[in-house]
Amino acid sequence: MRAVNSGTEPKTSSFTWKETGKLESQLVSGGEVVGTIRWDRGWSALATGESTEGRWTFKRVGLLAPKIMVRALGSQANSATLTIAWRGGGVIDLPTGESFRLAPKGFWRSEWVLTDSDERPLMTMKPSFAWGKAGASVEVEPAALSIRELSLLVVLCWYSVLLISYDNSDGDGSIIASLVATGTI
Repeated sequence: MRAVNSGTEPKTSSFTWKETGKLESQLVSGGEVVGTIRWDRGWSALATGESTEGRWTFKRVGLLAPKIMVRALGSQANSATLTIAWRGGGVIDLPTGESFRLAPKGFWRSEWVLTDSDERPLMTMKPSFAWGKAGASVEVEPAALSIRELSLLVVLCWYSVLLISYDNSDGDGSIIASLVATGTI
């Protein structure tokens, strides 16, 4: 597995999220796996993400003020927290004090943009949900390559886009109902 921020040229880096199984997606660049995310079980908010920079657990908590908590595998300390806005997206806070904003663009949320605290675009994700398969094209801007937590941010953004998309899905049912029914939230 190669690092997401291994690019050295001042150009946009392209990646693709591909659903490789019912509960797994892989982030691929040039035919090489760069990251993964695996849901622990169907209809669960708990997932594990991995890249060369680390392994993390992702869990959505809260109903009226939902957040996504990210922790290094085996740790009790948060590596990142995404406070979800009522329209989708939200603010990602890192323990270093850095903040990023993930926001949907367009009426159909056909594009998601990650920006820094100065509102400079760092990453654009264009999800597609065709024929029951989830995927996305990801463009990482050169300014993002210096961010140490870039891999974590890319996996967190995909986790949140999937979760928000499934929450709003009529075809597959609502993940919120199942989370409440299982006592997860």
